[in-house]
Amino acid sequence: MKKTATIFSLAALLSCGGSKEPSTTGNQDAAADKAVEMTNGASAAAPVETVSDFKKYDIKSGIVTFETKMEMSGMVIKKKSILYFDDYGIKECEEQYDVDAATGKEVLTDRNFVKDGYHYICSVENKGGIKTKQNGYGVAALFNMSEAESMKENKFKKLPDETVCGKVCNAFSMETPSGKISMCGWNRIVLKTRVENESMKTETVAKTISENATIPGDKFEVPNGVKITEQ
Repeated sequence: MKKTATIFSLAALLSCGGSKEPSTTGNQDAAADKAVEMTNGASAAAPVETVSDFKKYDIKSGIVTFETKMEMSGMVIKKKSILYFDDYGIKECEEQYDVDAATGKEVLTDRNFVKDGYHYICSVENKGGIKTKQNGYGVAALFNMSEAESMKENKFKKLPDETVCGKVCNAFSMETPSGKISMCGWNRIVLKTRVENESMKTETVAKTISENATIPGDKFEVPNGVKITEQ
């Protein structure tokens, strides 16, 4: 089993879409990029188990919309992401959106998905991405309380159940080199993640959940204009 710190580092790398370049448009963009990297890493730091070919989640399909709020360097930055999954998580897609604070306009920046045994990491804003053989448990974190409890070095603590987006979730916290992390999960889906350290505080929370939804086929396709490199 991979330790949390290792998963944290890998997830942060993947969240950058492989080809995503650092922002150079100012301190706010740089802070936002770093916060997103750390948030995505924290989300994917959820301990994992070997996922069956038939079932990652406990419901067949779903669409979950998340809002991320980041406090960093005196700024508050909001992001949006949407998780789509089908066939109990065998097919899975996560899209990331930038949200304009003034207008509320949402712009798709990244689409990462697994399909037919491959993992696609697509940066829409940079028009590039990679395709690799799927290795692991998919795109999103897998909520696994028992695996988290086995990580004694991370000061695991079971928390009281919490209702997130109308769903009663199990919850736990743990401490990693990247900060203190707490997570809430329902049907093995992470619905809430919070990470705190000396430089930032961020929280990702599910805002809407559609169970057993019909997933649009284009969510498992490379976005128009994105050039994929196979590895």
